[in-house]
Amino acid sequence: MNAQKSYFTILPAPVRYSEKIKASEKIFYSEIASLCNEKGYCTTSNSYFAELYNVNKATISQYLHSLQKAGFIICKIDKANGNNRKIYLCDLIGLK
Repeated sequence: MNAQKSYFTILPAPVRYSEKIKASEKIFYSEIASLCNEKGYCTTSNSYFAELYNVNKATISQYLHSLQKAGFIICKIDKANGNNRKIYLCDLIGLK
């Protein structure tokens, strides 16, 4: 695996105290947030995340599904750019 970037991230209170997602998904949200700092979205693959966290790709898919269902992220497919996925953070202001 390549050297890990050393981005800093903050875990917002709505995510940190959410009862809708597991602790591992909260950490995963934090990873996505740190990667979004560069471009405003994250294009990292499930394979990369799976290797980084030593889980399988199905687990990463479940994490993404849970975070989307809880309203913390949005995944969009960029058809104009080879069907690449972009993961965006949702605006959490006002969420409890």
